[in-house]
Amino acid sequence: MVIEFARGGPDRSALPLPAPLGYRYSFATLSEAILSRASVLYVWVTPEESRRKNIERTDPNDPGSILHHGVPMAVMLATTAATTMEWLLQQSDRPDTVRVEAHGRTWHLRSGASTTAWTRPRSCGATARKWKETDVAALHSGWPERSPGW
Repeated sequence: MVIEFARGGPDRSALPLPAPLGYRYSFATLSEAILSRASVLYVWVTPEESRRKNIERTDPNDPGSILHHGVPMAVMLATTAATTMEWLLQQSDRPDTVRVEAHGRTWHLRSGASTTAWTRPRSCGATARKWKETDVAALHSGWPERSPGW
């Protein structure tokens, strides 16, 4: 099962972000059953690239389409500009994990990062992109010893 979070906070926010913002809060809302088996694959995208993609997927000629899912820049800057994943990895007391305090316990979610994201084929409104063979091999063989990109 894949659970997708797109969590952040206002541009230039101090970390840690207060609840209900950020990944720290969101991970802590997951059930014990999920946390006991969870891992994190973080697809790292620069804020500039995220904004570029937002503009690219916005079709002003078809605003009612489900494929039109861009958001106004003011919303992006107010809700997703500050990301906390790198901070969470740096704060964890175990390498390559995200420490989650929830349900009276401490969880350490194995974590990896990729700068390559799978996107829907062009027929669904986005540019098709293939993963590098090394990224696919890493997913099939388990997590790399060190997450790339941090």
